[in-house]
Parts: sequence; structure tokens; C-alpha cells
Amino acid sequence: MGDLLKICLKCLKELIKSISPLLYLCNKLSLKKTGWLLDYRLKPQWVHQYIQFLNNHHSSLKIHFLDIGSRDGIEDSGIFSSLQWLNNKITYGVEPDPEEAEHLIQKHAYDKIYTDAIAGYTGEGTLYIPESTPAFASLGIELENLKSLHLSCASFCEPMKCVPVKVKKMSEAIGSQTFDFIKLDIHGAEYDALASLDDSFFEKALCFHIETCAIHFFKSEHLMGDLLNFMHSKGFVPLYTEPLPFDGMDMWYNITFIQNPAKMTTLDQCLKHCLIGFMANKPHYVAYILRIYQEKFGVTTELDPIFKLLRSPSIPPSFYEKKFGTPKHT
Repeated sequence: MGDLLKICLKCLKELIKSISPLLYLCNKLSLKKTGWLLDYRLKPQWVHQYIQFLNNHHSSLKIHFLDIGSRDGIEDSGIFSSLQWLNNKITYGVEPDPEEAEHLIQKHAYDKIYTDAIAGYTGEGTLYIPESTPAFASLGIELENLKSLHLSCASFCEPMKCVPVKVKKMSEAIGSQTFDFIKLDIHGAEYDALASLDDSFFEKALCFHIETCAIHFFKSEHLMGDLLNFMHSKGFVPLYTEPLPFDGMDMWYNITFIQNPAKMTTLDQCLKHCLIGFMANKPHYVAYILRIYQEKFGVTTELDPIFKLLRSPSIPPSFYEKKFGTPKHT
């Protein structure tokens, strides 16, 4: 009987979420009584509307975005693709393959392109590029190990183009430049690259999106635990995970890490955290950020348009408090 009730409640919840006016009404009632929002997904146009709000009313807010493992420009950068609509931004791409780098330069895909391969060491290396899937390029790929994982892996391992490249530690490749948002997709070298950075880089950054699937391919699965512990030691926690089932193999994840929002001290940081929440489709996180800001600095009408986008008459508590603690006045 208990299981049947759970199934019925789940079906009812899904029905409510599928009918926008009913969802809006239930959100209002739920907020009034419990302080919680029903779970729902942000509509793509809400993300665009929030970015337009930033363009119109906070035009001085600037985002520095680094895309390590560039594919075809910012519009192909996963959860950060929405940044293409933000006016005030500087974008940086990393592409060691000369042909691909030239393609990105010609189409003005980024404001600046780094052409050194990024890893955890400085020296020479070989970039292995599957001709069928060039986005799967990697330094030091172990072909036999990769092909042994699954028969279908062999098809995109051959034929393979080998390009000699210069390799730099991430800290040397980017110099003293700091970034708000960073995407890493460098096929197993993510942990080594991050470990080469000093603490000041992590103090300035707000969000890392790491495509961890390749860690299982090219390194060892236990490295995932090392990566999680390392990011936690730098004050970052997972906000969003994207499952990636691959051809019947175990499920892996892309992970979005965020800096602990308890460190937030300015309106610009609040707006950037909200932008992360919108892009990652996490309305509860956006609401939590707004609540922290108002708890710290008082109620302000500057944030009203964001509340309207969330369809929230007030700010709900969130399970994010379990990660970061209840916000306190300063």
C-alpha cells in the first residue's frame, strides 16, 4: 500500500509540473505553508531573460570564461553555451591542434585562443586525434587500454592523427589571468592541470565544469575521488552532475563545481552565482543565493526581476543549506 501511495504521489507531482498555471499556484501555496518550491525545470527562455536582465541593468558586470578543450566555440561549451547572449564577457579557448585552432580563429569563436596543450607538466607531447571524432583528442592516450574497454571504442581510435605539440602546466599557460567560469575537457588530465594552480586562482573562480567521463577512459576510476577531495579542499562543492551512459558501460558524470556561496560579499558575485544556477537549470540554487544575499545585505528591489523569473513571491529554504549552512547576518 505504501509503495502504491508513493507512485500515486509521484504521478500527481509530475502532472502538476506539466501544467504551468497549476504549478504556479501550488508553488505559491507551498511557499506560504512550508517555504519550499516544488521541483521544476527552468524554461530556456528564462535563462535568456535573465541574461537580458544583466545586459540591460547590470551592463558593467563582466564574465571571464575559459574553455579548455574547445570544440566549435562558446555555443558548443555545454552549460556555458548561454554565455553567447551575454554582452559583457571575455572568452578564452584552448586548442593545441593547429588546424582546429586556425578554424576557431577564423570564425572568431573566442576573444583569445591559447594554442599550447594544457596538462600537469611542461614539455613536449603528442596530441592523438581520432579522425572520426576529433573532439576526442588526447595527450598520451593509451590506445590498447582504450580499445579494450569496449569494442565500439576501437572504431574511433583508428585511424589516428598524431600531432607534436608543446605542453604547459595550466598555471604557466594562462599566466596571471583569472576567470569566473572554467570548463575542462582534456581527457584525463583535468586533475593534474588543476593541481598545478595556486590558491589565488581558486579564490577568484566561481565555477568549474569538469567533463570527468574521460578520467575513466584514460586514467583510473579512483582518480575521481582524488578530484572531489581536491576541489573540496579549495572550497568547491558539486552543484550539478550530468549522467553520461556510454554504450552499455557504467554511468559516468560531468560535474559542475561551485565556490561556497557563503564567501559571497558583493552584488556582482550574487548575480554571477544566479547566472550559474540559471545555466545549470537549478532554480532552487538561484533562490538560495538570493536568500543569502538578502540575509547578509538586506532586502533590495534590484533583485525583484530575478524573483519574477523564478515565479517566487518569497525565497524558499533549500537543501543547499545542508551543504553550506544556514545564512547568517554579517
